[in-house]
Amino acid sequence: MSQKAVELFDNMMPLMDKLSLNCADSEMLLSSVNAKCGPSREADLVHALLESLRIAKMEYRIRIGLSSSLKILEIDPSSVVMCVIPAMRAKKDALTHLQLTLIEAYCTENDIRLLQVLSPEELLNIVKPSAETDTEDDSMEEEFDDDSGLVVIQAASYDNEKDDELQKIYDLACLHHNTRPIIRLPS
Repeated sequence: MSQKAVELFDNMMPLMDKLSLNCADSEMLLSSVNAKCGPSREADLVHALLESLRIAKMEYRIRIGLSSSLKILEIDPSSVVMCVIPAMRAKKDALTHLQLTLIEAYCTENDIRLLQVLSPEELLNIVKPSAETDTEDDSMEEEFDDDSGLVVIQAASYDNEKDDELQKIYDLACLHHNTRPIIRLPS
């Protein structure tokens, strides 16, 4: 690795640490979001996300993990309804943290809606394939080995009112506070 690359990486690490949230910061951030946009607006967003995920899962329109999500983001970013990423990123894996930060920037650059969740484990529990319901698409099980917490919802080939509702509620939440919404999914 060149000396400039090493210096650049060393200069980025303090910034990456500042971008990472610990549990206390996330609780404070969640309470400030609730204060600005109200708990009912967050509840509406959570409900809309869960409904959209439920339908997208049945229709095999969910991509889980970095590699699967990156394929869709690279090939057809206009087909993405929403990109869901963890608000708290594990500091133990610097590469995943950096990749998620770059995906966040890519989504911003390409006007892709980006929703942050404080409970990525709950998100993965909702979208992960289950033996009794997801027998048609075996590729999802291979993709689930990635525990980055990244989930991409692809657009349906028809006019899907649940995806439209999710996008509208997300847009309203963004209007009421000048940052992306951060939500907590139910256990």
